[in-house]
Amino acid sequence: MTTTVLDLTTMVHAIQHLSEVMGLRGFQRSTREQSDFLSYFLRYKERIAKLAGLEALASPSADVLNDFLEARGFDRMFGDVTGLGVASVLDMLLEWLGEVSPTTIYRHDPQAPLGLSKYSAFKIIGNGVDIFSVDGYEHPLACLYSWTGDKLWLMRSDEPESGIKMALDAQKMLNAPRRLDLEWTAGAIVPDLEINTKPDISWLKGFSFTGPIGSPHAVTDSFQQYKLRVNREGARVKVATGVSVRSAGGPKPYVFDEPFIGFFTQSVDHELVIAPFFADIDCWQSTGATLADF
Repeated sequence: MTTTVLDLTTMVHAIQHLSEVMGLRGFQRSTREQSDFLSYFLRYKERIAKLAGLEALASPSADVLNDFLEARGFDRMFGDVTGLGVASVLDMLLEWLGEVSPTTIYRHDPQAPLGLSKYSAFKIIGNGVDIFSVDGYEHPLACLYSWTGDKLWLMRSDEPESGIKMALDAQKMLNAPRRLDLEWTAGAIVPDLEINTKPDISWLKGFSFTGPIGSPHAVTDSFQQYKLRVNREGARVKVATGVSVRSAGGPKPYVFDEPFIGFFTQSVDHELVIAPFFADIDCWQSTGATLADF
């Protein structure tokens, strides 16, 4: 299994900031991932706008946007911006509320000496953690509290199919009914974490919208950097999402200007191919006759 990350909040924040700067509306999606993202965007954009630790900058200059990212601890990720780019950054810092002590986690590993691998970890007890049973989920859900009231939620899981599915499933998990599970009153032991990776959000390319005078625009570039550190002190997560958009031009027809395959179906059975053909340029012609004369 491999670590999977994706933050939808900075993605929504970036698109929403573009919407406000450019007056965009009428969002259009063309893939399953874009459809899922659009549903999330429309449902949560107003709540995301109220989150603390979010900031965004829009600019036609890649240097300006990269300077903005670099000043906040991220890589310079914008290439040439042919239209308008926007960078959205999230920075959250949590310090644990409960009593914390360092410890070690041991896992079975046939490749390791003595058949065990060990990992630095911390134990949190008392009022710093609650464990819940969640309807529809096999494993319990741990909630780690901080002095600011922000929380880190953790649940054992199999590897997710994709980043966006993981993000949507996490939202579903948090919304599910839950109740305190008294079996785990001894607290929780959590491994120290270090993540610095760039999830693939290229599926957002082509996501389109309509401008204030009806002109279409589309995402031409999209990227994200995700940084996470969790240890006995607390947790800090930093995410940067970058998006570039430009005018997509007006609607255009799909022109069959190369040889092509065609076939028919009938209303009684749309899954049965009838009279298929390959039309090379030798048959591109018209005699001027009508179908009745054929």
